[in-house]
Amino acid sequence: MKKILTVMLLAVFTATAQGQQANPRLTQLDEYFRQHGYEIRSSQQNWGSGIQCHTGTSHIQLSEMVEENPSPEYLSLAKKREEEKQLLLDSVRIAFAKLGKESKESYMFEYHKDGIDSIKYSYRNSFPDKSQEIASFEFNWAPCKSEDSDKITYMDGEIMYSHFTVIPTGIAQEDMITFDGEAFQAHIQPVMNKFMQLKGAKSYPVHWQHDEGFDNDDDFEGWDHYKKHAGISTGTHYYIPSEHKGEVQTLFEELISVSHDYVNKHPEQFYWIVLDTTIQGSTSSHSIGGLPLIVKGENNKGEDVYYLNCKFEDNAYHIFSYTVKGVGWIPRDWPILKSWINGEKVYLKGRAPKKEKGKK
Repeated sequence: MKKILTVMLLAVFTATAQGQQANPRLTQLDEYFRQHGYEIRSSQQNWGSGIQCHTGTSHIQLSEMVEENPSPEYLSLAKKREEEKQLLLDSVRIAFAKLGKESKESYMFEYHKDGIDSIKYSYRNSFPDKSQEIASFEFNWAPCKSEDSDKITYMDGEIMYSHFTVIPTGIAQEDMITFDGEAFQAHIQPVMNKFMQLKGAKSYPVHWQHDEGFDNDDDFEGWDHYKKHAGISTGTHYYIPSEHKGEVQTLFEELISVSHDYVNKHPEQFYWIVLDTTIQGSTSSHSIGGLPLIVKGENNKGEDVYYLNCKFEDNAYHIFSYTVKGVGWIPRDWPILKSWINGEKVYLKGRAPKKEKGKK
């Protein structure tokens, strides 16, 4: 837990030698959300006015059914959920109340009536070195009735929390350069070598190519607006069997830490890094949206773009380190493909799907 916490807190404590550190009240609040099961996403990029660090929840939807004749078990569970909700709100309320005394600008609003709760807090602070920090919290909760009855059948609500810092680098926008994918890969290679030492781990070259004019896009999802644009993605696919769950988690945290170390040492290179230490699992989508991002090497000159992605899919862990020229076409069957070139598929050894009986 301490190791995960250390990696996570790096996201909001990142600073140049002259930079302002994040307010510890907010870093504690970030961790409070994590420890209580709320999905917290952390990212960092250095586009525009400096290094930007963002930590926050996605839009969390809340819903709770209301039983007409509640059982003792239901009442006990409802009481526990209500206590947890109030504990969260009290913790956030206290944090923002104290932050307001330290801020350039703050706002606290609450409305409560007949089971309806509406809470909005915000905080903004800026510093002589032009660093700035912004945080906001919003909570809404209300009883809802069914379409054909006046009885309250369920409670509906939402939570949104965001913590954002901007730290100047002192580097002018015109002096920024494209992310050095080769140097980054060399920096993380010692960790990738550790992954490859696990039993059954393998690495494969990948080549995904979609030339302009190729119109049969059955192997892709959601790419209609890119049909006339060419793209080639080349790099390495690292495959690690699921039996190494514990070792993979430890090495993945190390990979995040080493990746973060590289971008912090190179504020002159455009980048975007996601600092979550949880490997995302399978979804119904196998498109590019189904390959969670770790690092994207940004640029502003139309040059090649570097990506580092990781996902748990098909009972294995997959890490992709690759460079995209043009549009990053990634086929739906990426976990089992060695290459895809204008519809021509080459499967990894032993991974080709079995043909259905009766089909040629």
